[in-house]
Amino acid sequence: MGRDKNFFIHSTAILNNPFRFLQGCIPLDLGENKGYQFPKELYIGPYTLIGQNVVFGERVIVDAYCSIDADVVIGKDTLVTYRSSIGFSSDIGNNCVIGGFIPENCIIGDNCRVFGKLVHTHSDTTLSWDHHEVPEKSPIIHEMSFVGFDAVISGGVEVGPHSFVCAGAIITRNVDPYCIAFGTNQITHFTNWRGQLKNNPVFRK
Repeated sequence: MGRDKNFFIHSTAILNNPFRFLQGCIPLDLGENKGYQFPKELYIGPYTLIGQNVVFGERVIVDAYCSIDADVVIGKDTLVTYRSSIGFSSDIGNNCVIGGFIPENCIIGDNCRVFGKLVHTHSDTTLSWDHHEVPEKSPIIHEMSFVGFDAVISGGVEVGPHSFVCAGAIITRNVDPYCIAFGTNQITHFTNWRGQLKNNPVFRK
């Protein structure tokens, strides 16, 4: 499927996928299913799964085998890749690269790159899987921040803006602006970092 060289949806992609009701889930009011108002420039690759009412900005690229749940908003010039999964009603900013796991109701600001896992704490494991009367908070990644491969950010944690979470880090507390997070909840201002990472342009205002 396609209109011109700048608009392409692979024939194996599944669009308008209905919200899936899992264990403990109650019907959610998704509003009227409006279908899609596609931008002029868009790429959706092979075997992608796109939920109802997803909003795409201009020049979004969704790579092969990615999954995007209903009511997600993806800003312009954003790339979704590495078989990413983006949960229901998340809001992804402009000019991002998303290559990890994003839970429902997550917020990611402009110019971010996320390759790790943003997850809920699941502090009460006796609750049903897919519906809580009080939803668990999702992480917020502020603009110009980076989350490295295999990093895990758990709970209602806020990262940045202008912060860097190293690959493999486990973070369960806020990461202040212009900080580097590493290991298990080790956080330091970038000016205290001894390696070359402190020269990363992400720390420039």
